[in-house]
Amino acid sequence: MVTGKRTRAQRQTGLQPCLEDVSVDVEFEFAELTDQQKEAVKRENKFIYDPGQVPDDETCAIDTDDWLARFYGHAKLTSVTLSTPTQWLPDTEEFRDMTARELKKVAFVGETITLVKSTSKYLLTREFDAPNGIEFTVKELLHVVERFEGTVRQLDWEYGRLSLDHHFFEGLCADESFGDGMYSISWGS
Repeated sequence: MVTGKRTRAQRQTGLQPCLEDVSVDVEFEFAELTDQQKEAVKRENKFIYDPGQVPDDETCAIDTDDWLARFYGHAKLTSVTLSTPTQWLPDTEEFRDMTARELKKVAFVGETITLVKSTSKYLLTREFDAPNGIEFTVKELLHVVERFEGTVRQLDWEYGRLSLDHHFFEGLCADESFGDGMYSISWGS
């Protein structure tokens, strides 16, 4: 007997294909440098710093002298956020903002996801619970990435690591080096 009731196919546990189309950038905010910090950076001749420079699209990029000044001047990294999620359109070779519907797609099936980051200075693992106890949407998973990356970038900053290029989200990858079910974030330039 056919009842006409539709059933949904069981999803495979883990990452789902829809995450492959997602693009975000890491964005940083820093405390202002004090005059003493600016002078220390100038004395060390780490780069050319002109506090009178008018910011424009080019000078506001992640690898600007201002960013370097704050790093070498030991300014506090105050926040790490992700940009508005976009999707790459290969036909037009452009990005467009993701729709609310796309952000609600299931990106990871599982009650929890564990993210890991390993460097010569630290090993960080953090487990995040799915808001509904079953799965993460694209939006929810990006929020997890943002929270985790905020901690990672703060640690990198405090340990004196400077990575100018790696701010473009390339996805999550299974990282079995520290156990099953762990994922690392892949960042490109």
